[in-house]
Amino acid sequence: MGAFAASSTATATGGNAGAASSGPGGQGGAATATATATSTAAANATATATGGTFSQRSLRGAAIAQATANGASGTTTATALSGGGLITTLQSQSSGPTSGETQASARASVGATALDAAAAAGIESVAYAVGSPAAGDIANFLAGNPNSQPHFNLAGDSIPGATSEVLGMVTMGASYATGASGSRTYTSSATFAIDLSLLSNPRQDLLVALLDTNVVGTGFDSMQFQIQREGLNPPIVNQTFNTVAAANAFLSDNVINLGSNGVGNVSGDLNLVFSLSLTTNDVGAGFSFDLLFGNSTFGSADFDTDGDVDGADFLTWQRGFGVGTTKPQGDANADSAVNGSDLDVWKNQAGFVATSVPALAGVPEPNAHVMIAIALLALGAGSRLSSSTLIRG
Repeated sequence: MGAFAASSTATATGGNAGAASSGPGGQGGAATATATATSTAAANATATATGGTFSQRSLRGAAIAQATANGASGTTTATALSGGGLITTLQSQSSGPTSGETQASARASVGATALDAAAAAGIESVAYAVGSPAAGDIANFLAGNPNSQPHFNLAGDSIPGATSEVLGMVTMGASYATGASGSRTYTSSATFAIDLSLLSNPRQDLLVALLDTNVVGTGFDSMQFQIQREGLNPPIVNQTFNTVAAANAFLSDNVINLGSNGVGNVSGDLNLVFSLSLTTNDVGAGFSFDLLFGNSTFGSADFDTDGDVDGADFLTWQRGFGVGTTKPQGDANADSAVNGSDLDVWKNQAGFVATSVPALAGVPEPNAHVMIAIALLALGAGSRLSSSTLIRG
């Protein structure tokens, strides 16, 4: 007789929060769902965890879903659902074809501890999402990302006038399954619905900071990363990578402007979907990355505070190089020195225009490439400029 297929389905729902005479009530209970299936033939494992809730404004519990299948074929899927506060709903999902031992891991929570790219290494399919992340996690994610940090001017930062609000963090990744054979494609996604009427600060722009990557072995054969905003197709970001070097260049310390969060641009909840599809046939291969996004001001490199980052700001940096100590003198990263690091920030923000500030008429500025060439002379032939991706305006 042939081998029998195995299937395992696990669901868990956290307890509802207590009610309150005023306010949103307590936080819902956490939920953890674990499914395991093993067979010499097909093995299917599905785990779904839903954080407990009470009312729309209360915080739902954290949700963790883990599905593991060991077999010759089948599907392994994990789904986690949470939300609360200004995060109306939050869902993360990971999935992969069963081949050998395959694990799918999904987490969703509001305000809980965030897991970064390193935490996703070695897991076949990963989707971790945190809404309204804690200040400490925001600082940890932004650490070591000098081009991204200045776009998120947060309370407690050394740059005055904090108006940014980080809305979420996402970590996604995939790895080739132990004992797998042939080419395999693993997928993950994080879906946010955000009530912008509950923002602490006025609606600004939606900025996404792509932060750190983690590569294991050969990484992947091909990978696609997408961001869908407000359900529009094609996705607002749609990047396909055929090399790890290309993925690292795009997904490391790069900031993308997804447009205004103004009432005219977003009706009702702001809807965002981040998704990953990774294909590999290499034993030990894996790739993961993390990001954060928020309602944010732009630009510590807008030295003249006229609402854009352009040649005039470069000239400010050039005049302050080696002598300046403040933002009006060209200090973009608030380290009380005007040097090549501030030029790196300017390069990343060059061409960005604040949507809340009308474009100013005047003499056209030299473009960013011309200014960077001039900067090479300013820094001297022996200086080393780190590469960065220009922010999309």
